Amino acid sequence: DISLEGVVMYDGAIQEGLSENHVTSGEKSLKIKIPNITWEAYPGMIVRSESIDTSKAETLEFDMFNDSQSVMSLYVKFFDEAGNASDHSFGAITPGAQHVSFPISQLVGIDKNKIKSILIWTYPQNAEVTFYFDNFHFWS
Repeated sequence: DISLEGVVMYDGAIQEGLSENHVTSGEKSLKIKIPNITWEAYPGMIVRSESIDTSKAETLEFDMFNDSQSVMSLYVKFFDEAGNASDHSFGAITPGAQHVSFPISQLVGIDKNKIKSILIWTYPQNAEVTFYFDNFHFWS
């Protein structure tokens, strides 16, 4: 599992803390609010680590709940220790619960043995949106 304790908010996203709502593993989920942002922004969260070796992993997996009536586009950007990035779309995240899976084989231009951080982000909508995240892990 990937710890969500060191999560940092990015570009206007607000961490509302741990919640007992929409938990799929353990006792709490991570609640994040994306406010109604009127400027160009890419709000999200950064999961940091000492160094993650994804060379043997097949997918990055997590559960999320979109607590809005809006379909949201969700993206992931992996960074290695040298600062190289690999940016990808998860596609449309509909309202409600879903399991998200990203194939590690799609990472390009980075050292898969030394992942330093993972940015999960979206484009802001015309209204506030709340996401719940849980059960982050690499599957192999």
